Amino acid sequence: MSKESLVRGRRLALICLALSGLAPPLLAPSSTASAQGAPKAAVAYPGRSAASLPAREHFVYARSVGDVAGKLDIELARKSSGGKSWYELVSHAPDEDALYTLDALSLALIRSDVTTRTATTTIRRLTEVVEDRLVLDPDELQISATEPFQQRIRLIPFEEKPVYRLIFQGSQSVPGFSLILSVLGRETVAVEGRSWDCWKVEVGAKGVVGSFFGKSHYWYQAEWPHALVKFEGPSSYPGSPMTRLELLSYSSS
Repeated sequence: MSKESLVRGRRLALICLALSGLAPPLLAPSSTASAQGAPKAAVAYPGRSAASLPAREHFVYARSVGDVAGKLDIELARKSSGGKSWYELVSHAPDEDALYTLDALSLALIRSDVTTRTATTTIRRLTEVVEDRLVLDPDELQISATEPFQQRIRLIPFEEKPVYRLIFQGSQSVPGFSLILSVLGRETVAVEGRSWDCWKVEVGAKGVVGSFFGKSHYWYQAEWPHALVKFEGPSSYPGSPMTRLELLSYSSS
């Protein structure tokens, strides 16, 4: 197998993970996480500023991967020190604990500390964005890790029903492959005995290899602050078990 084929295969593997609810950050790991502060960036982000989010939010989800069920606990909180502000996203699940530091305005990834556990292995990944010179087009969104990306979607202008091409941070594009985010419209969903008016979002592959990948669907509360209410999508590679999230409780302050 050629070096080019190996590189392309690795990128496709990362994209498979990014389509799931289980993906780690898609960046090269750093040895340490430095002091707080956003990297220099040329990236522009459409939509609402994260500064209008509640200062602290707590989400609890019922989470299943195939027949394996558990809970996912997420807290998103605004932090500040020394004249700088940022968000911390902390998540806990039976197989993963994560701490993400996110940009105060865009929720773009600054750094992450993710520990994943299997029956035989525990892996800790430390990642830091030192610099990002990428300039996005108005119809592009950048994706770095699944949970920050799920929060980032909350800021897009749903009512305009935009369509975005997703750009993977720190990874070159794969020829003939595009991953597209589309706002499909409003839909009422029932979760834990409650009906939610939601915006439905679809993420799916286009192009030659698109037929091999399933679609991921997200349902966000129609009213601000657009909490994620439900998620369904493949857990990783084509044919892998489905990952499902359903909101059990939400609080903010």
